[in-house]
Amino acid sequence: MPVILFKGTVRPPIFKINVAKMPTIRYEWPADNLAADFSISIADSKVEVKCEVSRFDKDQHLSMLAMHAYDLSMATIDSFCFFYGFGLRVFIEIFVDVDGKQTALTPRSEEVVGLCTAFNLDPSHTGPDNYEAMIRMVVQERALLLALNDLIAPISQFNLATINCARAIEGLRAAMLPSGSREEQWAFMRQQLNLTKDYLRYVIDLSTDPRHGKRKAPEIGEQAEVIRRAWVVMNRFLEFRKRSNQQLSLTTFPSL
Repeated sequence: MPVILFKGTVRPPIFKINVAKMPTIRYEWPADNLAADFSISIADSKVEVKCEVSRFDKDQHLSMLAMHAYDLSMATIDSFCFFYGFGLRVFIEIFVDVDGKQTALTPRSEEVVGLCTAFNLDPSHTGPDNYEAMIRMVVQERALLLALNDLIAPISQFNLATINCARAIEGLRAAMLPSGSREEQWAFMRQQLNLTKDYLRYVIDLSTDPRHGKRKAPEIGEQAEVIRRAWVVMNRFLEFRKRSNQQLSLTTFPSL
């Protein structure tokens, strides 16, 4: 059977966590005629997840297997933290292919690259929409600060997309019209940011079951679309704030 590895780190590194090799966890995907046996070991906070897979096509299987490697790592560390009361995080950072070649697993969502138009964070840019201006805006509005953090977390924590992206959008909705009812806040957000009910509902509806405890492994395609839509909403909110809370132009920001 082909063998691949996922390597990572438990942080903060001041703690040296050691976990002996755990029992093998088996996952099966009958529809794809695929099965994989996962095992994990942690030495001095260095994580290694071994995956023996019945067959391996990197383009087809890597994302799915990486998600399960992260799940096993998270289960191992979160169980440890629950018993000892620590607050630790695990990061899966390296993929080792069947031939031994190592590839860095950069936590990045390619689908959202280029969607931020409200600010330009290029170090050479000195205009009024530069990095400093964005930091000042974010840090001065707590609802925005927390919503932005909600949005970024799923890039490295696969399972958080549906809940966090919906919570980020809901936080922005409340921030736009604090004194209004929920219905008034939604209507105001849609009007000011040129967003349709269906565009927002896609994200909110997918979060309903997970928010109420009915969780399942996210579909990769759905997760990517949820993140992309939440990114667009955040960018439009930033554009709205940058324009002193004036409704966005339909010419520049067409209805979605």
